[in-house]
Amino acid sequence: MVVLKRAQESVKDYDTMRYTTCDNMCESGCGLKVFLKEGRIVDIWGDEEHPQNYGSVCPKGTANY
Repeated sequence: MVVLKRAQESVKDYDTMRYTTCDNMCESGCGLKVFLKEGRIVDIWGDEEHPQNYGSVCPKGTANY
């Protein structure tokens, strides 16, 4: 059986990607990938490798930054 994994990568132009967690809004601490261009956030995705959220991100996680 072939299992396809959807890659989560920003389509916006960025020069740096940082891994972080959403700590300020709730107790879950979901993993996030934050994409930056010249030090400014251009996109936020859930971290598909993080055991808490496996790539999903709620509105609170996106609004955190």
